[in-house]
Amino acid sequence: ERRRVMQQLAALFNNFTLSWDLGIIIFLFIAVFIYGFSVGQRRIGLLLVSIYFAYVLAGILPYDVASVAPIAWEGVLNAMLFGVFVLVLFLLLAGSILRTTLGLPKKEEGQWWHLLALSTVTVGFFVSSLLALLPVSYYNNLSTVTSEFFVYNFSHFSWALTGIIVLVVLKRTKKKS
Repeated sequence: ERRRVMQQLAALFNNFTLSWDLGIIIFLFIAVFIYGFSVGQRRIGLLLVSIYFAYVLAGILPYDVASVAPIAWEGVLNAMLFGVFVLVLFLLLAGSILRTTLGLPKKEEGQWWHLLALSTVTVGFFVSSLLALLPVSYYNNLSTVTSEFFVYNFSHFSWALTGIIVLVVLKRTKKKS
């Protein structure tokens, strides 16, 4: 019986393939989660807020800036500018008054499941926003899982809303303790 179960489990993993896009998403989640453990929930919360601001900036970016690139690179340029906006805004917000206004706990105060929830919505919203900035022609290269969870079925809106909900819940649980 035990041998049969092990053979079934081995067969399951033999047929399992990890697509490149899902591998990147898993890597990002692990990186953000480990970063959160090293610096605390406050920084992950600021990263999430930076992604919101960067997406707004990338959305209102004049099309003249993106049109300097060849047509094939136009969407990639928007995505790269979004990444630069996230990094710059994160560095600016880390030293601002906004970090205390959010009420996110310091590194020592947070619970592991708070960090897990915050890391998940941060990576989810980042990936969803990045994919939303790419042209639709790029979506054919994505795996089904990535398409379903990050591109189609109101997923971008869902990730954005979930991020706000998690920030509100974490602020309320901090006030209660």
